Amino acid sequence: MRKFYIAGLSVFFAFLATLIFSINIQAQTTVSSPSVGSFTYNSASADGAVVFGIKNTNTSPVTITSISHYVQTNFSATFGLWYHTTAVTGAPSALNTTNGWVNAATVPVTTTVAGFNPTFTGLNITIPAGATWRFAISGPPFSPYDGGAFTTPNLYVAGGLQVLVQDNAASPGYGGAFPGPPANTPRSFLGSITFIPANTCTEPPLPGTAIAPAIACIGGSFNLDLINNSIGSGQTYQWQSSPD
Repeated sequence: MRKFYIAGLSVFFAFLATLIFSINIQAQTTVSSPSVGSFTYNSASADGAVVFGIKNTNTSPVTITSISHYVQTNFSATFGLWYHTTAVTGAPSALNTTNGWVNAATVPVTTTVAGFNPTFTGLNITIPAGATWRFAISGPPFSPYDGGAFTTPNLYVAGGLQVLVQDNAASPGYGGAFPGPPANTPRSFLGSITFIPANTCTEPPLPGTAIAPAIACIGGSFNLDLINNSIGSGQTYQWQSSPD
């Protein structure tokens, strides 16, 4: 049996980004919310919206290519995707272009099965390194679904991209009327965000800092991630372990 020890892992983390330049030119990463059983929406008779933050902790920009969102069974509607590049903290303003919001997409969605639906595809939204932007999804009555107060953590993260929800001070989550402003908080985006590096690999690449649990059990699973690392087309990571 191969045994992996966290104490040993800490020794090699400084060399975590042993890079393999491969033919995987547009490797993509997806960060997802948990699937929770407690959903809510603004109203059965009025349009609604859910507001959340996205922070790129990588040292290079990333491009969001698609966003999935929870949609109920046998539902047909038009959803809107919005983002704001500067007003990211506190209560959001009404979701319109006058207040600086950008309408990135408006799409029809039809489902037969409840779940995370690929709502917005073919996106090309590039978030600079270190930047936090605020996003919102709008929809008709009975949508969009969001996680009620404290039904999820206030942070989802993968590949250096953080989704900020609930009471996260960097960009708290809101839900409510559209165009609003949405006033109910804390709330959570429920879905997933897929992104790719916006640039080619940085030379030299930056390994960043590994995120790992302090304790792990043999045979159990745990997550490893990175922050403040460079990413780019053709760059992959080789994870290693050592007992000492």
